[in-house]
Amino acid sequence: GIRLNIKGGTYMINAYIIVALEITLFLCVSGSIALYLQIRKETKKLHHYWHLLYINLQARHTYLLKLIKTSDMFSKNTVTTLKTIIKDCQKAFGKTGIIQKELILNEQLGTLYNDIETHKTGHKKEVLIILDKLESLEFQIKTCGEYYNNAVIDFNIKTRQFPASLIAKLLGYSLANFIDDILPDKTSKHKKTSKKKHTRTH
Repeated sequence: GIRLNIKGGTYMINAYIIVALEITLFLCVSGSIALYLQIRKETKKLHHYWHLLYINLQARHTYLLKLIKTSDMFSKNTVTTLKTIIKDCQKAFGKTGIIQKELILNEQLGTLYNDIETHKTGHKKEVLIILDKLESLEFQIKTCGEYYNNAVIDFNIKTRQFPASLIAKLLGYSLANFIDDILPDKTSKHKKTSKKKHTRTH
């Protein structure tokens, strides 16, 4: 053992206990670091898929503006309203603000799709090209959103499991939210998709 003098007293500490304490401390620290890195990995996944989703949302704004500028099928009121909403979407800051504005846009897209359906014959070639691009963007937005929601599942599972939940709480991580509400529920062909429970996209 190791003999120590503390305030006039003599104490014996077994060297094995010291080694055991050092090993325990090392395991705790290394384990905490590993858990932190796992949480960071899941966080990066969330940021990655949100970034892809955001890019496609911005592209949709661009093509929607091209559509209402190129086509004469929309009413003046529809054009004015959509331009204002799209401008607000482009100015939105932060995930919450963007989602709120996109929700408003999605509601107005119903009017736009109805106008397209009413004038489904006689579209100009330029308009058809834009409509095809919008259909593609709708699909990409939905796909990116599904990947994001899957990442939300992984992140929330990781941050709720003990002991990772302790690390997440200490670092200020909170549960992530799904974004179903801003995902397209119609394509440019106006087909409604059935809502499904969250399943992983492979």
